[in-house]
Amino acid sequence: MLDLINAGIYRYLKRPLTYVCFAASLICGLMYVFTSVDVSDSDGIFSPDDIYFIFSIIANAVLCIMSTGTEFSSGVIRNKIYTGHKKHTVYLSELIITALISTIMFCLTAIPLVAYHMVYFQKMAHLILTLALIFTAYISISIMLVFVCFITANRTASAIIGALLIFMVNYIGYTTVDVLGEPEFLTKYHQANGDYFMVAGDMPEIEDTEGIVKITQEDNPNYLRGIQRSIVTVIHDCNPNVSINSFMSYCYCTNSIEELHGYEKDHYSEMVRSEISMCIAAVLISLCGAVIFKKKNLK
Repeated sequence: MLDLINAGIYRYLKRPLTYVCFAASLICGLMYVFTSVDVSDSDGIFSPDDIYFIFSIIANAVLCIMSTGTEFSSGVIRNKIYTGHKKHTVYLSELIITALISTIMFCLTAIPLVAYHMVYFQKMAHLILTLALIFTAYISISIMLVFVCFITANRTASAIIGALLIFMVNYIGYTTVDVLGEPEFLTKYHQANGDYFMVAGDMPEIEDTEGIVKITQEDNPNYLRGIQRSIVTVIHDCNPNVSINSFMSYCYCTNSIEELHGYEKDHYSEMVRSEISMCIAAVLISLCGAVIFKKKNLK
């Protein structure tokens, strides 16, 4: 397998696209250096945007799809198998190569951010864990894309499906956050004229009760319960986009020690669960891809 990995890395390093994508990831990292602190506030607010990590992951996805897809289109994968390499070995070697490339892409974006803004990151009690979440997000996306490339065995099909996959990962990530963030109850304020207005969450204390004749609490119909909530939670925890968003929220909390401690207390278990879930999902996708590719007939 080592010869397959060495040959694969050599092919990556020969492609100009590799250096373009590396440069794109580095630019994303440098953008964090210049844009992460809101200087309009006198003290400066540390508030990095998730968009640059997303752009870096997209660059990583483009490199993965074009490189792996090209190996199918040019017959490289088929030749590897015809020369005696087993299909699962070829698949595993490509996963390792892509993981190595993804690691470089992650470092090019994350290192400038963390190094330049260490004054904020050193406040985090779970810095290693939150960086591991971002790193795992890169690896998870690359594993999904390798799966797509090997199942389709066609560069064009891989590019189309891969683009849809990246879009769906981001869309599902934002959607699950919104769905799970729905309050369990709604507070209903009844006014004397027969009108009412709703407020999310438990009954808050309000100073002005003029015109309000009754306050009731109702179940939120949009709040998921039971097995539905469990399923959405699993999807949420396995989603790489969610890890990026939680990382940015964690960064923002470093502006206030009180908020930071509260965030770490409330979200530590969720961070651990997300890391474990993404790793399990990555392993399952890899195994499924290897099994399916083993049975695939390459023409």
